[in-house]
Amino acid sequence: MGRITGPTIVGSIGWCAFATYLMVQSSLGTALVWNDSKVYAVMAHRPLWSSALWAGPRPPLTPLVIKAVGGASAVVTVQTAIAALAWGALALTVGRLVAPGWRRIAAGWVVLGFASTLPIAMWNRSELSESLSLSLLAVVFATFLATSRRPTWPRVAATAAAALAYAATRDAQVWTVAMLALATGGYALTQLRPHRAGALRVGALAVSLLGVVALCGWGTLASQRTTPDTADVLFVRIFPFPDRVAWFATHGMPQSDQIDRLARETLPTPTGVKVVGIDPRDPRFQPFERWLHTQGEGTYLLWLVSHPAYGVSEPLRRPERAFNFAQGDLSFYAPATHALASPSPVSCGHRWRSYSYSRPWLSTSVWRPTPGAPGRGGCSWS
Repeated sequence: MGRITGPTIVGSIGWCAFATYLMVQSSLGTALVWNDSKVYAVMAHRPLWSSALWAGPRPPLTPLVIKAVGGASAVVTVQTAIAALAWGALALTVGRLVAPGWRRIAAGWVVLGFASTLPIAMWNRSELSESLSLSLLAVVFATFLATSRRPTWPRVAATAAAALAYAATRDAQVWTVAMLALATGGYALTQLRPHRAGALRVGALAVSLLGVVALCGWGTLASQRTTPDTADVLFVRIFPFPDRVAWFATHGMPQSDQIDRLARETLPTPTGVKVVGIDPRDPRFQPFERWLHTQGEGTYLLWLVSHPAYGVSEPLRRPERAFNFAQGDLSFYAPATHALASPSPVSCGHRWRSYSYSRPWLSTSVWRPTPGAPGRGGCSWS
């Protein structure tokens, strides 16, 4: 057994301090329950064989955790422990890329310091998918780094399992796994001739990641849970602009004339943003609704691909082309319980410094309206 060195002791103390900080930070008050938390709780009560769990209104991993451990307090404890272990694993993996000694300890501490910042640690106290998603992202990075150094079959399997869990937390993460699959496959092809055995393992990982994308993508498509998000983007960033409506019309969207007329009749909101909303129950726009559910997301994806500058410039517009039915009041996104106790700057809208801090987040989002308003579903980040 090797001798325990000073840097090893210091590194272990650093991780223990990090884990203690996370536990204390997440236990300063009661667990925060949000509107989405209630949706997760309803899904958690579905049977394991139910399609309402695997292809329901939210991705399945968070409901599965709730089903396994129980209420909000238990979820907070478990996801905080997962965060400590996940970021610790990433710190250890990154440290092993550096020469032994204090530089290795410093590299690990940089990772733990990043994981201690408020935008990362604040989610551990909430019964949401954000904490698990961030922790699993750390695990994905750790397993990918380990596999890149030595692509053994156990490491390939661990990376694929981590990617599956990560993609099952939030729909947007499926795209991340898809990009990783393409990059992994490309690397495997370049290494096929000089390192055949290793390239085969990396190629198997790429195929596994594509399988993850197909499986999690099926849940998204079968549930149509992202259709309200697509509609909200259209209402704020497409319909107010006749040239953009015309592009969508040439790519199959019906009722463009009616949409342009509705846009002319719609006044800007008090925040300065025009929202050309369509009630899904409005009989006048049922042809549009059918198109939205069958072709809307694919057409919007084509718009993003054919207009690459849009994805960069649109979040920088002022006023932000984002909206909620609380007229821009950030407390609309406070937890359903203990709103003012949240560590999230988004839910502390009464503090103007917190508002300025959260502004970059809001600029990249489109907000979903509350039930009862002329919109589609409960509030959540799009």
